[in-house]
Amino acid sequence: MPATDDQTFEHFVPGRASAEAFAAATALARAQPGSLRLLMLCGPPGVGKTHLFRAVVNMVRMRDRSAEITETTAFDVIQDRIARRDENAPGLRVPHAEWLVLDDLHVLAGKPVTQAEVGRLLEAVVGRGARVVCASGGSPTRIPVLADAVQRLSAGRVIEMEPPTPQEMRRIIAARAAAVGLRPGGASLALLADEARGDVRCAIGGLTRLRFAASARAGARLT
Repeated sequence: MPATDDQTFEHFVPGRASAEAFAAATALARAQPGSLRLLMLCGPPGVGKTHLFRAVVNMVRMRDRSAEITETTAFDVIQDRIARRDENAPGLRVPHAEWLVLDDLHVLAGKPVTQAEVGRLLEAVVGRGARVVCASGGSPTRIPVLADAVQRLSAGRVIEMEPPTPQEMRRIIAARAAAVGLRPGGASLALLADEARGDVRCAIGGLTRLRFAASARAGARLT
């Protein structure tokens, strides 16, 4: 899950449904003493969860290039546990990096025992001083045992994100377009927002198509 140059806090446009997550992710990335140590972001695809946790990674690496960051998914964590069954491993392997970035927690839906085990893993990581940012598709009610485990930690927090409003989506698209040198008009912004239906990733895909079209037109004029 490599962080990209435009997945930063500067390129994130917080709206009504994402301002709380934006503020919490920024506070976590700054790693100030006594601040949040574990942040779980939940919500449907395209609301900005991945952007925010990659923004955390970008900020941490900008501040300290040598920072130890483990990036993985819930599926890989469980696969690692299964692979070590012959070793009679007592639990999930606890990463020893300074930061843990864990995605796709929704794969644990319907698996309360595994959710509890992942909860103990996160508690162990936070307990030894590391910081964690993780994400799950959908509502926290899909992984209630794990969500409860995070909320029980004094330094842990679960935030549910919702799709942006059409007006917020147009602002998001305009900001992301400016980041790649595009200046779509009002009609194009409205069309992209309508097509995206609250999914920022879909809107970014539309911007990519516009960018290629603009490049093709520029190339045609040069020839």
